[in-house]
Amino acid sequence: MEEYSDKKVKLSDINEGFLQLQRLHNIWVKCHYYLTKGEYKMYNWNLDSAWIELYPDAYDLDQHIKLEDKKYVYRLNEINKNILKTKDKDMLYKYLKDKHMLLKLLQEKAGKGSKKSDYFQEDSLMVG
Repeated sequence: MEEYSDKKVKLSDINEGFLQLQRLHNIWVKCHYYLTKGEYKMYNWNLDSAWIELYPDAYDLDQHIKLEDKKYVYRLNEINKNILKTKDKDMLYKYLKDKHMLLKLLQEKAGKGSKKSDYFQEDSLMVG
């Protein structure tokens, strides 16, 4: 039989996982808001917030990627350098979009994105 403390840790892990997904959701909502308003500075700051949430996962995933495959940390640093250097608004938009897509890919690879299924499972739907 499991000890109470084991259950507490498992519940704590589940709670933290849910809270991180909620924080990421809130960040993505803000990102889309600032993107549609054309407020690129705020958009970038919120993308940085997503990076802060996902950095531990990037670090873990990078341990299994060959250097020549351009690790997440390396790729994000390169994008950030381009963001800082550019003066052209169209190029800034492109780099911000690249950053956004890389972070979404990282979220997915870390298992914190949407669940994928090969087929529709009626019994998996929650009806409430």
